[in-house]
Amino acid sequence: VPGAQKHHWLSAMMRDLGAAPGRDQGRLNLHETAGQAEQALFEIIDSARHRLYTSTYVLGDDRIGARVIARLADKARAGVEVRLLLDGVGCLPVRASQLRPLIDAGGHVARAFPPLRRLLRRQSNIRNHRKLLVADGQWLWTGGRNYADEYFTGSDRKPAWYDLTLDVRGPLAH
Repeated sequence: VPGAQKHHWLSAMMRDLGAAPGRDQGRLNLHETAGQAEQALFEIIDSARHRLYTSTYVLGDDRIGARVIARLADKARAGVEVRLLLDGVGCLPVRASQLRPLIDAGGHVARAFPPLRRLLRRQSNIRNHRKLLVADGQWLWTGGRNYADEYFTGSDRKPAWYDLTLDVRGPLAH
């Protein structure tokens, strides 16, 4: 029909399946490459003015891990409330010295489900696999990539994991 508003294929499919109509909750951006994911990750960190909350299953002792900690520490020094949640098993190799710059800058670090505590309670397989970053409740980055080179650039021996991440701006990020 000339002049009719065209719907995105996903909206049309959801309507055809009987789903409730969508509401504008912000802008979603799928990262087609690891480079786009990395760029968005650091843009979101840099954008934070008040609060920056993040969690990961793996924090690499490598370029990406060091950049994440350094940027989070910069934001904490600038007065932004920074909270980093690490999985107790996935981040078991993370040393206190790796986190020291963030803690010294006033950031907060916690470990979810430490393995020994869970074993004592017979709850050994509860993990936090969330990879999430939220800046000021307005910009969210999430997906399958952990904060480690193997998820972004790979190494001389192995290519980077092929994974999905996205970012969302607007009310949905809250």
